[in-house]
Amino acid sequence: MPRNMYLTRMFLRLRECSVQCSILGEWSGLDYGVELQDTLMLGTDYYLTESGIASLLAEGKVPIGIGRETKIR
Repeated sequence: MPRNMYLTRMFLRLRECSVQCSILGEWSGLDYGVELQDTLMLGTDYYLTESGIASLLAEGKVPIGIGRETKIR
């Protein structure tokens, strides 16, 4: 039987995602519609806030995390 384990929500930026049989590192960020299955994802050294993400995008830079509608299996 599968079990779920959650850390403090403030460190996991998940937005309408599907995560199955996967391990996410601390401060991981998944955008809307991401699907992870059987995945080991390392975390980051710092957390990006919503305003930090918006600032990076405005500068033409790529924020840390997995982008919208990405599927990793």
